[in-house]
Amino acid sequence: MKNLEIVKENIQGLELAVSSRLGIEVKLNVSEDRKGNITIKSENLAKYTGICQSLYSEFVFTTWGGTLIEGSPKIWFNPKFSFEYKDGGSNGTNALWTGLYFDIETKEWEFGRELR
Repeated sequence: MKNLEIVKENIQGLELAVSSRLGIEVKLNVSEDRKGNITIKSENLAKYTGICQSLYSEFVFTTWGGTLIEGSPKIWFNPKFSFEYKDGGSNGTNALWTGLYFDIETKEWEFGRELR
């Protein structure tokens, strides 16, 4: 089975962890780019940003990386928040954990140190 399909089948564990950290229910989508890197992205969370809602047209939990660690059964991800401003421009920042790993053999998510 392809790594993308294994991650998709086991995304619920990460959804629960992200939802728990944010205090809202978050659904995640999993995709793959043309190089085979796996990306995880939430729906638009701008409506949950409180007073800052007027600033953002899009605010999402997403990842970059999504590559298999050489010599390991783990896929490495860097979790972040990515946002676009209503008047143009975009930015992002590391979010929730210092790193995120998915073990394709045990089918378990592993989390780096929590960011506060």
